Amino acid sequence: MVSITNERGEETRHVVGVGAIQPGEERKFTVAVEVFAPSIMADAPEVEDVALS
Repeated sequence: MVSITNERGEETRHVVGVGAIQPGEERKFTVAVEVFAPSIMADAPEVEDVALS
């Protein structure tokens, strides 16, 4: 199971299946975490306020 908790303490869990492991067999696991910085709001296009009639 992979458990991920965000900065607010909210947790999500995912079960990862690897099949049955028999005596003498091995499994190799690789974990990668990709991190990126969100683009800043200055890069976002401007949106006009439009009154709905």
